[in-house]
Amino acid sequence: MPVTSWTRAGGGGGATGAFTKKGGGTLTLTAANSYGGGTTVEGGTLVAAHGDALGTGALTIVSGATARAKAVCPKHFRSPACPPPARGSWT
Repeated sequence: MPVTSWTRAGGGGGATGAFTKKGGGTLTLTAANSYGGGTTVEGGTLVAAHGDALGTGALTIVSGATARAKAVCPKHFRSPACPPPARGSWT
């Protein structure tokens, strides 16, 4: 059963594409990512362990799936435990 899928939209550059976590289990992203098409969690748990782990774009969590931050608050992760950035606000 696949755990993740990567969809690249268009050519060249790191700011294209989207990331989808599928299937059960936990996947931890520990480094910065630069994809710009958003992150979707369709199954299991996605853990963002780096402030830029989720790239840019929307974070979508399908019913029954979960996402959480580990020791950091990723840029696009909104929860009471992760307040908006000191300068500016969530977009």
